[in-house]
Amino acid sequence: MLVALLAGGLFFYWPENRVIDMAYSQGQISQTLTTPNQSKDLLTSIDSGRELLRHSAPLGFTERTVTKRVYTTKTKSKLVSEQELVNQEVALAILDTKTGTVVERRYWLDEEEIKDANFIRRTYLENFDNIPNFRPAVGSEDFKVTVKWWNYFNSDLRVNRVGDNNIADHYIVVAMKYGIPNDDLAYPEDRTGKKYSDIVYAPYSTLVHQPEIVIAGKQFLDEHVAKAFARLAELKIKSHAFPDQLVVQTITPQFIKNIFLTEQTDPKLIMLAGDGGQKLAERVMVRLATNGKLAFRYTYSKTGALGLGQIMPGTYDSIAKRYPNAKLIKDSGCQIHSRR
Repeated sequence: MLVALLAGGLFFYWPENRVIDMAYSQGQISQTLTTPNQSKDLLTSIDSGRELLRHSAPLGFTERTVTKRVYTTKTKSKLVSEQELVNQEVALAILDTKTGTVVERRYWLDEEEIKDANFIRRTYLENFDNIPNFRPAVGSEDFKVTVKWWNYFNSDLRVNRVGDNNIADHYIVVAMKYGIPNDDLAYPEDRTGKKYSDIVYAPYSTLVHQPEIVIAGKQFLDEHVAKAFARLAELKIKSHAFPDQLVVQTITPQFIKNIFLTEQTDPKLIMLAGDGGQKLAERVMVRLATNGKLAFRYTYSKTGALGLGQIMPGTYDSIAKRYPNAKLIKDSGCQIHSRR
């Protein structure tokens, strides 16, 4: 419960100056550090890619009518016709690392292939068939997309010019526009269409997983956890479990951060990791650095747990009621705790 309270206290904002000059131990980063300018340029390109996609045309989709039998009671049923998604359009913002230019390219995905790709991810299989297949829309035939790891709008993709297979890092997908059914959005204000809504996200990629980006994400998390602790201390919020102590005296900032990282990493992959899970934890930092307060807005479990802290909405609401003096913000609080 204390974790939920402190998680709810994270009033996220995105610093205007994102150049990071703090120290980070070699035990935490195993790669050679890039220069601050390089990481700043990449973050700037990611911002440019998101803006490009936010202002581009809505995504398309195709449906078909299917008839299903629905049981109204144990013995009675009726035939019901409904629309079923067949194909959906996605848009990628692609950075040319040599020139710094960012362009938009669009592709069509088959819904059955998406389901197969989801099964591959959930069962830890190799995606030998490179699914879903990114079929280029008109005007996007100049790039070929390879799926390294599929996870909807947070997929690790590689792009190359058609006919050029020798340069693995010449192009980086810095943003993706992806359509989500309205019923799968945790927040009604995110809806952009009658049935499907377009979200814009900077997907994780090993090409974006650079030490300075990790540091930026770490600073983002550190700053906002510290801000939450400071705010709760300022308000003198008492612990219900330990009435003679403030909430912030019963738990440490590091514990809260560890909970967040644990909630956003796969337990099986942690057990298999040769580095003790460092790379997996850094992935969370990368997403925080590149997406800020929206990093886990669209992430929730089948049980309805939301966002970075995977907090159930009911739990969050009960915390807000139990600690009214904490002045938790209903929307903002759950936002950082996010579906998929």
